[in-house]
Amino acid sequence: MLGLVERTRRDRRRLKAAVDLIVAFERMRRHAPAAAYLFGRTLHEARASLLDDHSPREEKIALVESEIARAAPAGAAPDAGLSLLALRLVRALLIAQGERPGRQLAGLGLIDGLVRDIASHGAGGHRGIEERDRLSPDDDGVRAMLLVGPWTCVAQMAEAVGRSNGDGSAPAPLRADVALAMCDVRQEASLGRLASSLDALDAAIDGLR
Repeated sequence: MLGLVERTRRDRRRLKAAVDLIVAFERMRRHAPAAAYLFGRTLHEARASLLDDHSPREEKIALVESEIARAAPAGAAPDAGLSLLALRLVRALLIAQGERPGRQLAGLGLIDGLVRDIASHGAGGHRGIEERDRLSPDDDGVRAMLLVGPWTCVAQMAEAVGRSNGDGSAPAPLRADVALAMCDVRQEASLGRLASSLDALDAAIDGLR
């Protein structure tokens, strides 16, 4: 009887986490669209390489765990830790899919459908180069990213990324629109539009365990 009560509490907690995840992402879409794009982009890539793949589930989990271990801390990551959050969500789904029948993640179908919906927001592009990208940025985080080049503006960085993709010189090509999104995320964070959404996503993903 005790086991049934514990599973019921767990299922309620997980269902609440699913709803919280929906609310958190919708808030992010409204207030920090670049962040929502990067979060969706990681899930889009994960669906193609992991969730929709027919490899053994244990191998998928091990791969996600290795990616999580290699990920930079949120404060140091150029995408503010959004990829790490997305990978944790993928891991929660993969683990839940392997639970014994009757003990699977409550609302698993709901979460899987939600992940597909979020991933669809990262399937396209973020944006192209705009006139504002040719100005010297005011944001300290964006200026720090440009020092890698070194570049004087966001447009130069995006154009350099585009060229490296074209000639195959980059070992792990980064799309120009993703580079632009990372700069936009830094600005969203500086304007205070991102922190609450990140915290809400983090709490919701933790609730799926």
